[in-house]
Amino acid sequence: QIWRPVHKTNIDKFEAMQKRAIKWVFSEDFCSYTKSEYHLKLKNLDVLPMKYKFDYNDLVLFYKMFNHPSPFSSIPGYLRKKHLPDPKLTRYTRSMSSSD
Repeated sequence: QIWRPVHKTNIDKFEAMQKRAIKWVFSEDFCSYTKSEYHLKLKNLDVLPMKYKFDYNDLVLFYKMFNHPSPFSSIPGYLRKKHLPDPKLTRYTRSMSSSD
């Protein structure tokens, strides 16, 4: 997933569509659910609410880009893993404040 809705109205439209689908699955087209009933139905079907599904997909995409880079997905330099210098090759110097 690359795109996700940002505005609350668009997310609410996806939530309404999901709620209609849940009602269809349970053959309760003309029922109205309270928020807790709706979340219970989602839990019974093992489905995330759309808002959380979008967040989850963003996290999965970021994880894949960061840990399994492909030639088609490049991540900015400030997000790449930084390679630490080899301690064997690091030259240590005495600090100026140390007493001799």
